[in-house]
Amino acid sequence: MSSLTDSQEDVPQLRERINETIYLPHIISVLEKHGYLMLRKIGVGGFSIAYLVRSHKYREEFVVKVSLNNEYRFDENEITNLTRLAHPNIIRLFDFFKDDKFLYMVLEYCVNGSLEDYIEKNGCFKNYQLFLSTANQLVQALLYCHERGVVHRDLKPANILIDKFGRPKIADFGLSIQMKDKVCHEFSGSKMFMAPEVINRQPHNPMTADVWSLGIIFYIMLKGSHPWGDMANELCLSQMISFGDINLIHLNCPSEIKKIITTMTQKQSIKRATLKWVSSQPIMVESMNNKIMSLLNPNGYGVRELNKIVSLQRQNTMPKPAVNLTKEVKAFIQVNAFLASGTKRRSSISRETFKTPDKELFEL
Repeated sequence: MSSLTDSQEDVPQLRERINETIYLPHIISVLEKHGYLMLRKIGVGGFSIAYLVRSHKYREEFVVKVSLNNEYRFDENEITNLTRLAHPNIIRLFDFFKDDKFLYMVLEYCVNGSLEDYIEKNGCFKNYQLFLSTANQLVQALLYCHERGVVHRDLKPANILIDKFGRPKIADFGLSIQMKDKVCHEFSGSKMFMAPEVINRQPHNPMTADVWSLGIIFYIMLKGSHPWGDMANELCLSQMISFGDINLIHLNCPSEIKKIITTMTQKQSIKRATLKWVSSQPIMVESMNNKIMSLLNPNGYGVRELNKIVSLQRQNTMPKPAVNLTKEVKAFIQVNAFLASGTKRRSSISRETFKTPDKELFEL
């Protein structure tokens, strides 16, 4: 594959090649044949055009990404990797099919747009709890990808969608790869979010490059603007990223969050934070506990009270008579024990615990 310096560079070319005046009736016909009614076009991505459709069978709205068949390997990467992934904070692929002209991917529709849209509308995250909840979910989703050998390589606010429940979803896996070793010699992504080693075209570990990109996203979420400013000069932008100096002095947030962002955006990738380290930081753990409690705790138990119960349970020093634990509190203890153990076995935790009657709101 020829290397890309910016995933957005192919947009004009794609608009020329997919001539909607000619091909739109064909696309509508193919979608109808597969049970989808086209509603409207909702955007043009790096390698595709996206349409909002409605399924006749399920009576639900989906997004269909239409791209040129056999033109790029990116679509094959996206399909292959999305079929490997099943996480509440990763966009879902429901179906795909192709004809002699185009490839069609039927994806989950996120009604609240992208993280980029949110930042453009609101400026930044003024509520730190909302920031921490969103950041935690993104860290867990990216860690889930990396543990399965999938590297995104194009993380940016435009590629993080927000569903009707406010959950962030990592999307657009067109540049993703399945890791076979720790070193990558391809240099792909969106320049404003590239790590220094990618900008400098050095052999690199793409997982640590993903961590850098996520750290930049966290900065933008809190600041409302990019650390490099509105940099139109490509050479100056590349030089600034190469130096890797991100000024957090004017970032108005708790010092614990600054420490996380600083460590995620270390110029030397070997000194960069791991996702496990980020998720283990006290401010992140507390945020996750609060998230769990908001879903599992209808009886008013505080996080500190429950953590004390967890500690007593682990030490086998629970006072007698035993505390009357509801199933929600038992679930909290079980989750804490799971997180503390670091085990990859998830079957011991009941999925039913984390569901409400109408929709699944939290899932490990």
